[in-house]
Amino acid sequence: KQWYQRRVAITAGGLVNCCVEQNEEGNAAFVKAMEMASVLQERGPVALRMAKKSITEGFEAGPIRAGLDVEHECYLGVIPTTDRIEALMAFKEKRKPNFKGE
Repeated sequence: KQWYQRRVAITAGGLVNCCVEQNEEGNAAFVKAMEMASVLQERGPVALRMAKKSITEGFEAGPIRAGLDVEHECYLGVIPTTDRIEALMAFKEKRKPNFKGE
């Protein structure tokens, strides 16, 4: 079993976050995916979109320098957003942020 988990992680570019034992209902992977998605749902949509773009396009960019350029462009896309300001203010005020996707 351990070999299989490592093999999947290598095959998927090291992006396997976890493996779960199957449950009686046969939907253990779906249940775990929904748990993970609920955590992401609380994050800023603009930052998530840019992170996803950075990962996807960064992997496809070729040399590491090109991937870092993609990441930098995505970061610059987050800087002027109101969600970024909201995140900083929420952190300062020790409260949950109220993201609007702007």
